[in-house]
Amino acid sequence: MSRRAAARIELTDEQREKIKTLRSAYARDMVQLRADTKLARIELRELMSETSPNIDKVRELAAAVSTAQGSVFERGAVFRAEFRNVLTAEQQEKLRESFRDRRGGRRDAGMRWQRGGREFRDRPDRESRDRR
Repeated sequence: MSRRAAARIELTDEQREKIKTLRSAYARDMVQLRADTKLARIELRELMSETSPNIDKVRELAAAVSTAQGSVFERGAVFRAEFRNVLTAEQQEKLRESFRDRRGGRRDAGMRWQRGGREFRDRPDRESRDRR
């Protein structure tokens, strides 16, 4: 959280310290979880490049990829919950308002440029391409 955002929701020094600790633990965990996910994907990709991949091994490695991705999602959700637990109800509302203001009231504003890692809608270069 930026200093400006922290000032906007009026964090105490104790809250700032707790959030700093949470963010550090989250960052460390995510490095490992993302690495685990990448390694699982590499193993599956290598297996799939074989002429006749073993179906049971494909299932096992696909499950490992899914589990790793689930762990990334879970850790993010837990971090957000831990973060919110540090804030008072008033601070949470101020934070929600701040995000709402930044997005112009649109719930999906953070997703309008991408969906699933690919181009999606409302991209300026897409509009100019469509006009041609």
